[in-house]
Amino acid sequence: AVEIDVPGGKGCNQAVACARLCAGANPVSFLGQFGNDAAATTLRKALTDAGVDVSQCGTCADVPSGRGYVFLQEESGKVSAVVVGGSNVEGWSDWKQESDTGITTEYIDSLLQDKSCVLL
Repeated sequence: AVEIDVPGGKGCNQAVACARLCAGANPVSFLGQFGNDAAATTLRKALTDAGVDVSQCGTCADVPSGRGYVFLQEESGKVSAVVVGGSNVEGWSDWKQESDTGITTEYIDSLLQDKSCVLL
């Protein structure tokens, strides 16, 4: 069995792809919750190295990063996957409490201001 551990996930991959396509012409931001583990450090570094702004991200001190595991059966080629949400599922209550105004329409508008594209 071969194990490969790489930073990513749908949102991270999309943010990195957008940053590469924009090549600095337009800012690219990522909004998520980093966990309390080495995977969070690796993910944050991968995003910032690609030119993605992570300044609006939170860090969940009590929960590790979410993880996705993909399993490929050598004989059949079948793929299965397991996703553990981790900090990106559990960490939002801390983020909400840390923001001065809570999550309001105005706050969301401020996050989206001057953005060319928003991927959900």
